[in-house]
Amino acid sequence: MDQLLSPGAGLVLDMRGAEPPEALAWEYVNAFFDNCWEARLGFVSRSDFEAQLQAHFYNETPWCNDHATYALRNVVFAAGFRSLQAQSGTVSYTTAQKDAWQGCFSNALSVLAGLLLSPSQLSAVQALALMACYVESLGRPGFQRILCDNAVRAAVTQGLHREHKQLINTSLDESVKNAWLWWSLYVLEKHIAFVSGTPSVIDDSTITTPIPSEVSMDSNIDMQYLTLALRHTKICSRITRELMSTQARRLSVDALRKTVKEFDQQIKDFLRDLPSRFQIGTLAKLSTDGQRIPHPNQALYLHFSIYGSLLAVHSQFFYPWISSRLVDHDPENLIATQLKASSNIVAEAARKILVALRTLTTDAATPGWLAFSYPIYAHLSLLVYVLRNPTASTTRADLGLLDVCAGHFGYIDFITASAVSISLPRESVNLAAKVVKAAEKRQDEDRAADLDRITDSTRGYIPGKP
Repeated sequence: MDQLLSPGAGLVLDMRGAEPPEALAWEYVNAFFDNCWEARLGFVSRSDFEAQLQAHFYNETPWCNDHATYALRNVVFAAGFRSLQAQSGTVSYTTAQKDAWQGCFSNALSVLAGLLLSPSQLSAVQALALMACYVESLGRPGFQRILCDNAVRAAVTQGLHREHKQLINTSLDESVKNAWLWWSLYVLEKHIAFVSGTPSVIDDSTITTPIPSEVSMDSNIDMQYLTLALRHTKICSRITRELMSTQARRLSVDALRKTVKEFDQQIKDFLRDLPSRFQIGTLAKLSTDGQRIPHPNQALYLHFSIYGSLLAVHSQFFYPWISSRLVDHDPENLIATQLKASSNIVAEAARKILVALRTLTTDAATPGWLAFSYPIYAHLSLLVYVLRNPTASTTRADLGLLDVCAGHFGYIDFITASAVSISLPRESVNLAAKVVKAAEKRQDEDRAADLDRITDSTRGYIPGKP
């Protein structure tokens, strides 16, 4: 199991086992579409998949066992199986990961070479995309980037990013499905690139596929959610190009400040337009106003990615190892106001992410961006803020939030039997507490000294006499 969980371990890609019997297979499929957040992203239509599975069990079509369809079928089985194990409450994290991997996902991996060498099938795009989602879970090998990149290349090979391909070669209903497949993949790839800090493989200037204004009648897509995710992803794509690339280092201080303010406003406008059903309140509870409640991961994705993008936008004026070079090029100290504003925005965004950890139930199916990437990003950001402002009025509350995050990672250590163990949050919050205590002590001593000086200067003074 340690080999399966270790990102550096070699992967066995040719291990192929028996598929689940029909009754069990349908149970896994239902669990996938009912429980798994990736089922609502538009990668695969439930009705289409169920029709293919029915044909597979009745041997009605020979293509049901080609590489792409075989991989797609088994990654759905694996995700559904894992979600059932995670929800049971009686199966350990390690067992849930191991059983789903060895029972079904290894089958999908066994035909990976075939998927990569023959990417001309739509099901190859679907399989690779869902495989990328599957390995995103906690403790899985870190080859999500490879799977997603190849899903994009397979989609581009089929022209899914081009409008004319869909209009000529498909019906209207299929055109809508294919368009959503492309834009769902766009959201996934851009998000992976943004979180990992790696360049995107998608060139936005080559995309001509329009964003659909509808979904097919049998679609399991949450159109409102996906449209919102897409809108934010497009903002993040620009942030990556204009603020997180090497060209950002060539911007003047004034140009950088204007760019940061522009993105800050776009993100806050998006946040203001966010429907209430996707909002997480100040007490870290999902909004309940009578509307249809989304999958919890959908609301958390929007919440974490929105505030995560604010962290990224203002990092240029927040982290001292970045902002120091800006100060060197600003001898008149014209950016002092921006430095302070960015610092406060970063701290507040980090708090929003850490408070939302209260809504998260971590298990074997929890994606890594949710359980690890955004929480650790927020933790480090708030830690830097506390270390730079140890006597601020918010410091004690911030230490409490850092402790919440440390507890979150402590729980991950517990449920994974230390297979996924991150000690940095706990160690850093202890360090921050010591720094704050020392700063408060110095502040008290300085106040006492000031009071003594005032007392000494007024000793012997009689009111009314010169």
